[in-house]
Amino acid sequence: MPVTERDMATDHPDDATAVGKRAAADERRRERDTHFDWPATRKLALLGGILFLLAATLPMYWLYPASTASALPGTDPAAATPTVATLGALGGGLVFLAVTVVAGAALYRLERGPLTQRETLGVHVAEDAATYLGFVTGGIATAVAVALFALGLGGAGVLETYAAVTGGHDPFARSAYDVTVLHAAALGFWGAVVAFAASWHVRRRQRTPRRRR
Repeated sequence: MPVTERDMATDHPDDATAVGKRAAADERRRERDTHFDWPATRKLALLGGILFLLAATLPMYWLYPASTASALPGTDPAAATPTVATLGALGGGLVFLAVTVVAGAALYRLERGPLTQRETLGVHVAEDAATYLGFVTGGIATAVAVALFALGLGGAGVLETYAAVTGGHDPFARSAYDVTVLHAAALGFWGAVVAFAASWHVRRRQRTPRRRR
């Protein structure tokens, strides 16, 4: 049976120390090359903040003035399916996926460390890709959705001005997908709860010595 790098690290303490140092140094070098070289706990908290903004679209919808109601596919957020809700749910889903991967990567390091160089690279690549997906793709989509929801607070005049500027685009047109305002807001709320809880759990695990198996 071939001997793996992990086997060598386990059988020889000196080798384990060397592998751990190489992995840590390699990880620090890669972190300097990324735009999001933040601790996992900060990433999770910020991703949770993005999701919480999505959750705020539900009270926004309730606060719309009467003049906005005529432009909506329905005043009941549990039944209304505007296209902006679909955009928000898509962005929120990508952000929540990033939360899952970032939290998983952080806990993997804590539970399985010290990692081999190959494992360190794999975990870093997965976390880095998820971070870009969450903050760039999902974050921008969510921010745009929240901004479009906020237009409704200005009344029919603001919506008409927006339509004139964008060539008739209506963010509150009925969507072809059955994604309601309540669906998008619920995803944002519970996703934020999971993100903040994951940030707290990772921070607690970092402060707790790992038990030797």
